[in-house]
Order: sequence, then C-alpha cells, then structure tokens
Amino acid sequence: MKVIALPRRGGKTTELIKLAAAKEGVYIVCSSHRDCVQIAEQAERMGLNILFPITFAEFLGGHYRSINIKAFLIDNVDLFLQGLTSVHIAAVTITDDEPAMIGMTHPVVRES
Repeated sequence: MKVIALPRRGGKTTELIKLAAAKEGVYIVCSSHRDCVQIAEQAERMGLNILFPITFAEFLGGHYRSINIKAFLIDNVDLFLQGLTSVHIAAVTITDDEPAMIGMTHPVVRES
C-alpha cells in the first residue's frame, strides 16, 4: 500500500489520478458525488483516462462490480474513517510493507 502524505492542496488527488490511470480496474473512492465529478474532470484536463470514481457510500454499500476491480485508491482516508463514527478519531496507524511511500521519507506523527 502506498501512502501519499502531502499538505492540503499539495497534489494528493493528482497522484491518485496518475495511479488510477496507470492500471486497468483501479477505482478512486472519494467523499461525494461532487468530488467524483471533479476528479473525473481533473483527470480529463490532465489527459488521463480513469474509471469514474465512486463515493464512500457506494464503497461501503458494495455498489460496484468487484469482478473487474483490481484495486481501490481512497482519497482523503481521514474523512472516510471519521465518517464511520460521530466520535473523534484521535490517532491511526498503518502498516506498510512496501519500501516506497510517496511523499514520506520518514514516519510522521502530527497532532491535530
């Protein structure tokens, strides 16, 4: 799993679009239908062909045909996780066995 850790408006979604365009059967999952449209339009402006993104709700509800899906790319995973509960999520960890992590050269611990 790749982790893209960049500041707000730092190019995280752009990186996801590039990853989605590089392989068949890869869907971007984002918070709303409006975001899906914006991501699809951004990919078009970049000259890249991606599958139309799906929303967090569609992802959680299984509203996709998994037979053709090779991978999911979750945009704004922090919003996704927080949307699962009304209680504040104070911290998360991630296990990443792949050595290359986009945007991270060392572990980041950030207080919010």
